Amino acid sequence: MYTDNFYENLNKSIELNQAYKYYTSYRNNITEVIINTITEKKLKSITIIGAGNLMDIDYRRIYEMNDIKITVTDIDAEAIDRGIKFYELEESKINKVVFNYLGVESNFIETLKIKLDNPIISEEEAIILIKDYFKSIKNRIITTTYNDNIGYKSELVVVCPIYTQLLYQELQHKLKESNNYHYIKDLILQEMIYIIDMFNQRIVKMISKGKYIFVLSDIIEKSITKKSKEHTIIFKKEEIEEEISTYEKTYGVGLGSYGLINIEEYTKVIQDYYYQWNFDSNRSFLVKGLLLMK
Repeated sequence: MYTDNFYENLNKSIELNQAYKYYTSYRNNITEVIINTITEKKLKSITIIGAGNLMDIDYRRIYEMNDIKITVTDIDAEAIDRGIKFYELEESKINKVVFNYLGVESNFIETLKIKLDNPIISEEEAIILIKDYFKSIKNRIITTTYNDNIGYKSELVVVCPIYTQLLYQELQHKLKESNNYHYIKDLILQEMIYIIDMFNQRIVKMISKGKYIFVLSDIIEKSITKKSKEHTIIFKKEEIEEEISTYEKTYGVGLGSYGLINIEEYTKVIQDYYYQWNFDSNRSFLVKGLLLMK
């Protein structure tokens, strides 16, 4: 478990009944893609990566499908348990797997923070610390096979929005007040490119050739408006792609977009989707989904 319960606090940041209400259109549309894929492809198993509180997908509808094996995974066991209780699912019929996708222990970040807070550390020393830190993470990921944790190869893997949360947010959260953060913030972003690539490779290895991945990623954060509350799915693909292009020309390609671009290198795109995800009363995210085949 991460120090300061970073991911637990993230999952607890919104009350479940409110989350269920806010996510309604987003969740319904994602669930439709999943059910249609399972039905059309005659799939028998589904694994969810980054399940959290289980609010992204209507698990009751998946649960009620015949002969479908459901595995939910997250770093936060309590979040999964809250979701299972919320949907009133029988735990015996849900394969719950709790594991750290990157194998990073909490004391890694705490030790790094202490060293970076040293007022006499030089820029060169701070950069070496970050490079050594990411090298150790890469070495851990290399030895990690997700199917070893889950116990079987799934026919459909669903990746909930995770690329921006995959270590980067926690590093920002814990290191941004460090005396030397300005030396290392760009390097952290560069290193995350390699981490995401390794993560995606392990996601692809979870399925056999000819099977499927449905990956979702938050691309742009927006403020909630009255119009966005009334229209929670984006229909005009050309306008959205133009908006993303304009955003990326200004701010660069974010980790959310990069994660999708990268996983395409290992798969074939069947269909892409755009959603508006109303996260709470103030924030929404533009989410892109890709249905992929290995």
